[in-house]
Amino acid sequence: MSTPRPALFVARIVVLMRDGERSTMTINVVEMQPRADAMAIVATTEERSGPIRLDSDRIVELFDVETGEIVDSPSAWLRERYLVDIVKRTGGVPLTDFLDALPIAQLGPGTSSIFAAHYLTWGACLTAWRHIRSPDELPFTDRGLFEQIRAFMADAATVANYDAMATRVGVRPFDPSVATKRQLAGWSICFTGDLSIPRAEARRLAEAAGARVTTTPTRECTHVVAGPGAGRKIEQAREAGVTILDETAFRAALAGPTI
Repeated sequence: MSTPRPALFVARIVVLMRDGERSTMTINVVEMQPRADAMAIVATTEERSGPIRLDSDRIVELFDVETGEIVDSPSAWLRERYLVDIVKRTGGVPLTDFLDALPIAQLGPGTSSIFAAHYLTWGACLTAWRHIRSPDELPFTDRGLFEQIRAFMADAATVANYDAMATRVGVRPFDPSVATKRQLAGWSICFTGDLSIPRAEARRLAEAAGARVTTTPTRECTHVVAGPGAGRKIEQAREAGVTILDETAFRAALAGPTI
């Protein structure tokens, strides 16, 4: 039997259900992951036997059981709580993690790593974004990401909130030694099916870890990362003797030794 994960915190929440009804429950949050406009949460409850997964934009009310705080903006509060948990574990928030937590859809883990290595500090990143005028001024040219950054910077209140948050949680400058972690060196990866992140972000994650990304699972391909709805590429991979991973295994490979 697996050991239950310890709760990060306990909260009383009101959730907007998919049928439009509201449900009140006490949750023990065990995991959080930034998303574009919300936080993805994994939690346990007394009302259900297994863990539940929900996005914070469905939480309309939140009460922090530990502090007694009634939270006005659950998504923003949970995003900062996510960063505070990193501080507790590591003594500060790496710039890559802070950028990943920003409400910018295309700024996922892979892109955040590239941006952190380019800007080195939060202050330098913020200064560059305040004056950015073209996608060509980004570490790599991407008009969609450029527009999202411009939209983020246009909201002065949100920028001020995150700048203050960076001071509170202690965002650490980029550590160049992180760039030497090439967990997927020697891999040739093909992605297929639906993933929880955009395909471009998955590609950047793989390339940042040292892998080469291909579009078809040829015999030169070493791994296929397959999500739901994967089609003919799975059969091609099996015929070619290529290792097939799901997204969870891919993320585990990114986090640890090459498998």
